[in-house]
Amino acid sequence: MTARPTCKPWCDDHQSVGEDTCYTTFVIYDDGEEEKVEPPEGSFAALGRGLLPAEISWINFVANQEEEAENPSMLLEFYEAGERTASSTLELDADGLREIHSSLDIVLRKFP
Repeated sequence: MTARPTCKPWCDDHQSVGEDTCYTTFVIYDDGEEEKVEPPEGSFAALGRGLLPAEISWINFVANQEEEAENPSMLLEFYEAGERTASSTLELDADGLREIHSSLDIVLRKFP
């Protein structure tokens, strides 16, 4: 739908599903695998098959905010290769996303 004057600056897909909602999505990681691949025998993923989440092939960021909401709802969606339904999600707010960013920065500084 066309953006409205009340849309947020980050909104790139104004939706009307019961209520007016600003929406955006962005793939933040993609390993390029288009088809599911069985994990190598003896790998951590193979040992946990059926008990642990599958290996993640791509990660999608989604944000949406209803017109009356104070803050957007944010999700990190984790997908297996070839899948269009997330195998797991992590719901967070902007502060949670900043905390992940900060933690990753701290870890990466330890590597050359």
